[in-house]
Amino acid sequence: MHSRNGRLPFSTLVEPAMKLARDGVVVDGYLAHAINLKSSKTKILKHEHIAKLLTKNHDGKTLLQEGDILTNPALARTLERVMEEGADVLYTGELGRKMAEDI
Repeated sequence: MHSRNGRLPFSTLVEPAMKLARDGVVVDGYLAHAINLKSSKTKILKHEHIAKLLTKNHDGKTLLQEGDILTNPALARTLERVMEEGADVLYTGELGRKMAEDI
């Protein structure tokens, strides 16, 4: 669809999301509260990938607190590849296969 109707380079559209994933966002009080609720904490720490995403230094143990930076390096790497190789990288080849396995 983008190749037919898009006016900006695809990489220009993806870049802001990649930068947010790479550089992160500050965890505000609401998100910190939600992450650290007793019921949330148990569920988060039970799932390896979620635990790595929502813990300090992606250690899988120390939940993020207000003021910490939430980053998603794996998403940033994926979006960098999309910027370099185009959206087809999501559907074909190794990356597409890995994504299908995770779903």
